[in-house]
Amino acid sequence: MNRMRNNKGEAGNELVQFLMGLGMLACGVWFFLSKMTVGFHGLGTYYWGSTYLGRVPTGAIFVPLILGIILLFYKPNIFAKIVTFLGALIIIASVILALKIDFATTRGYEFVVMLVLMFGGLGLLVRVLLKKPAAKDEAKKVQE
Repeated sequence: MNRMRNNKGEAGNELVQFLMGLGMLACGVWFFLSKMTVGFHGLGTYYWGSTYLGRVPTGAIFVPLILGIILLFYKPNIFAKIVTFLGALIIIASVILALKIDFATTRGYEFVVMLVLMFGGLGLLVRVLLKKPAAKDEAKKVQE
C-alpha cells in the first residue's frame, strides 16, 4: 500500500513538473518572440545577418518552377518532378532568406529571465519525457 502511494505521488509530481515546464517554456518563448520584429527585404534580396549577399530578379526565381510544371504536363517523369520540387524549394528559400529579423533592445535582466524560462522549462519537460518507466525500476530492485 505504501508503494502505491509513492507511485501515485510520483505520477502527480511528474504531471506537475510537466505542466510547469510547459508553462515556463511557453512564457519564455512568448516573451522572446514579443521582443522580435520581422520585416521583409523583398523577394530575391538575400541577406545573411547584416551582410548583403545580392539580388536576383524576381522573375528568375520562378523560372525553375515554371519549367518543372511544363515538363510535368509534357512528359511526366522523375526528372520533371525533381525540377518542380527544386523550383518550389527555391521560392520557399528565397522567401526565408528575404526575412529581416530584429531583436528589440532589452535589459540584461529581461534577457536572463527569458533564457531561464525557456531553457528551464525545456529541462523540466525533457526530465519528465525521458524518464524511464517506474515498472522497470521496481523489477530491477526486486531482482537485486
